[in-house]
Amino acid sequence: MANHIGDLTGRVLGNCTLMRQLGQGGMGAVYLAQQIRPTRNVAVKVLLPDLAMNSQMYTEFLERFRREADVIARLEHVNIMPIYEYGEQENIPYLVMPFLSGGSLRDVLAQQGPLSLSTALSYIEQACSALDYAHAHGVIHRDLKPANFLLHADGRLILADFGIARMIANNTTDGATLTSAGTVLGTPEYMAPEMVSGDHVDYRADIYELGVVLFQMLTGYVPFTGSSAFAIAAMHLRDNLPLMQSVNPAIPSRVDMVVQKATAKRREDRFSSGKEMALAFRQACALPTSLLDSAEPAPVPPYSPAPLVLSTPEAAYLSQAHSTSTMQHAQIPPSHQPLPATALPRGTAYPTLPPPKKSTPWGLFIGLFISILIIGGGIIVGVVLTSPPKKDSTITQGQTVPSPTSTSPAAPNPAVALATGTPSYTINNPACEKKKTLWVPFKASFRCVEDTTIITNSGNLGQLGGLLISRNSDHGNLTDATISAQLKLDNRSTAEYGLAFRTIERGGYAFLLHPNGRWGVYVYETNGVLRSLATGQYQMDDPHQLVTLAVAMNGAQFSLYANNSFLGNASDSTYASGTSGILVAHTGIITASQFSLFTTGKAETPNN
Repeated sequence: MANHIGDLTGRVLGNCTLMRQLGQGGMGAVYLAQQIRPTRNVAVKVLLPDLAMNSQMYTEFLERFRREADVIARLEHVNIMPIYEYGEQENIPYLVMPFLSGGSLRDVLAQQGPLSLSTALSYIEQACSALDYAHAHGVIHRDLKPANFLLHADGRLILADFGIARMIANNTTDGATLTSAGTVLGTPEYMAPEMVSGDHVDYRADIYELGVVLFQMLTGYVPFTGSSAFAIAAMHLRDNLPLMQSVNPAIPSRVDMVVQKATAKRREDRFSSGKEMALAFRQACALPTSLLDSAEPAPVPPYSPAPLVLSTPEAAYLSQAHSTSTMQHAQIPPSHQPLPATALPRGTAYPTLPPPKKSTPWGLFIGLFISILIIGGGIIVGVVLTSPPKKDSTITQGQTVPSPTSTSPAAPNPAVALATGTPSYTINNPACEKKKTLWVPFKASFRCVEDTTIITNSGNLGQLGGLLISRNSDHGNLTDATISAQLKLDNRSTAEYGLAFRTIERGGYAFLLHPNGRWGVYVYETNGVLRSLATGQYQMDDPHQLVTLAVAMNGAQFSLYANNSFLGNASDSTYASGTSGILVAHTGIITASQFSLFTTGKAETPNN
C-alpha cells in the first residue's frame, strides 16, 4: 500500500495536534499527538489504504471504517487497546488511542530472546482473556503477532489493532475472508491456513496465530521463513510446525502438544476457545520437579502483571506501525515441491531456555529454622494450583460436599465447626510479633504495615508461598482446631490464596479461594500426589474484597467457611495433626490480618 498522504506532522486531526511520527507501515502511520481536551499525550493512527481518495472504493472504505470503528470502540477489556475517539478529516481516517510507553513483545524478543515458561504463560493467559472477550462480541483480530502485543507501564499485556485488517479489506460480507482482487491481508509468518487459501475465517484463525506467537515466544523464531510470501504460505497450508523440543530439550513435550493443537490445519482440531488453550498451556507448564505434577491447571485470570523495562517509550508504536503484509492468494499447485518443515534460519544456534529451577535447599538456615523451613517447604515446592473441577463436584452454599472417604458427610454442627469464646492464639498482623520467631516465611516475603501483614509470593511458577506457624511452638502441631484469618487480594493480583492446615514435613492441606469465585480444599500427599477433596462456588462481588476464611478441623472432617457462611465439608484422614498458616500462589500479593486459632485438640510438640 502506498502512502499517498505524506508526513502529517503539525497537522490537527479532530482534537489532536500531531507532534511527530512514531512509525509507518503499509496499513498506516502512527503519530505521537497532543490531545487538547482533555490535555494529554495520545497515539493517533492514520489509516492509509492503497486507494485513490476520489474513487468509489475509497468512499466504501470510509463507510466500512466508521462501521468497524464503532464495533471496536465498544470493546472494553483490560487487555484490549481502547479507542478514545475516531473520525476522518479531509478524507483522512484516524483513530485516537492511549500512548503506551512499555514497548511491545517484538521488542522484548529482540532484546531478550526466548521467554521463560512463566513469562510466556502470563502473556498467553492475558491474550486469551482478551480474545475470548472480543470473540464473544463478534470481533476477530486477524493479525496477531508480537508487534501487536503492547505492554502497559503497569505490566499488562495490551492487544492492539483489533479489526484494522477488516477496515482495510474491500470485501464487507460478514464472516467473509479478507480478500480483494486476489490478495490476502495478513502477516504471512503468522497466517492461519484458511486465511491463505481464501476460505471462511472465524475466531479459530486467532487461535492459530496465537499458537504461532507462542512458538516464537519460546524459541525466539517464527516457525516458517522463506524467500517469498508464497513459500511461507505453502508451509502454513501443508506443514505442521516443527517440534520445539527437538531444538530445545528444555521445553516440555506437553508444551509442544499445546502449540501443535493450537496450530492444527483443520479448524475443528484446534482449541475451542482462548480459555481452553490457556488452561492447557498452564497445565503443560508444570515443572518436571513439581511435587504435584499431575494436578489440573489453575483458572485463567484476566491478567497477571509481569513488568518489563524496555529501551524507549516509543518502542510500542514503532513496532505497531509496521504493516500487515499484502500477498497474492497462495493457490499452491499439486506439483509444488515440498518445502522444509522447519524452514528456520540455517546455521543459527537456537537460544536455550533455562532448565526448570529446582527447589532451593533449606540447609542455609540454622538451629530450629532448618527443620521449620523443611516442614514449610514440603507442601510448596512445585505445587501446581488446581482449576475448577468437573461439574459434579460443584456445590452451592449450604450443600454437602462429596469427599473420597465419605460419600455424604453431614453438615457441620455449628457449635463444633465455628469456634466461639477466647482463641488460644490470635494476632492482628501475622509474623509481626516482636521476637518474630513464631512464624516462618517460605517462598514469600512479607512487610508489617500497622495491623496487617502484606505477603508477596516470591517463588517460582506453580509454587505456593506464605507464612507458617513454627511446628516447634505451642500452636504448631494441632489435631482438632479452628483457624481463621482476614485476607485481601491485592488489586494488582489474580492469584489463589487461603489457609494451610495440618501441615507436616512433606505434605498437608490447603483451603484456597480462587479469584473467579471458586474455592477448593486439597491434600498434598507425601508421595507427590495432589488430591482435590472438595470444591465449589462462592459469590464475590469483587475478587479483591476483604474476606474472612475459616477451617474447622474435627477428626477427619473439615468444615470450610467464608465470611461466616458455610461453604461445605471435606473428609480425609491422611494427616492427623500439623501446623497452620497462610498461603498465596505464584506472583500473588495479599494482605493478612486478625489470624485466630481456637484449639480443641493438641498433639505432642515435636522434639527439637
